[in-house]
Amino acid sequence: MFDDVLDYVSDSDQPRLVQLATAVRAGKPEQRVYRWSHALWVFIEGSTVRLRSGDGEVFELHPGEVDLLGRFLHHWNAHRHELAMFGENSGGYPPGFGGRRVVYMLPGRDSTIQTIGKGSMGKFTGEMLQGVDTRRRVVPGVEVIPGVQLVAETWRVGEKYGPSEGCPTARWYCADNALRIHASRGWVRLKRAGHKAILAESDVTLFDTLVGLTS
Repeated sequence: MFDDVLDYVSDSDQPRLVQLATAVRAGKPEQRVYRWSHALWVFIEGSTVRLRSGDGEVFELHPGEVDLLGRFLHHWNAHRHELAMFGENSGGYPPGFGGRRVVYMLPGRDSTIQTIGKGSMGKFTGEMLQGVDTRRRVVPGVEVIPGVQLVAETWRVGEKYGPSEGCPTARWYCADNALRIHASRGWVRLKRAGHKAILAESDVTLFDTLVGLTS
């Protein structure tokens, strides 16, 4: 039965929050264990929520941060099209082929990923990226939602593609309890005291659900 539930979660087109277990321990709040996707587990104990990624990394959310991050993820999802993307990936190439694609994606809701270079088995055709990333402080910080301030942006400059002045590719935010948020077009990274968690577009729905479970 347990394996069947894991298969159901992993095979679903859209992630689903499925409760797998409940632990009751003397003198401690009830702990509920959930699986969200193949890469993320959720543990709820009283007002404390812990996220555990597929590599075993555990990130603890303080009371009130589920609601805070839920609101932030909606803000990020509404504005992430303002960011560009420049990089390389090896998606679609079998292991050992040394394959890679050089890609970029300019800001805009309708922009798409463009491939400018391809390589495999030691051969490369096309172009390489030429720009560099620069980090620019936002002073004073801008409160994007109550409790979260934008404090810096990463800009890509010197590329052949895109505006001559460059494009923003990531944004950096600060919140209470030493919570730091690094957001690109495709993901949000939470950081605190050496721990991290990475969230994606589908996790907006996760936090909407967690707000109901922890309120």
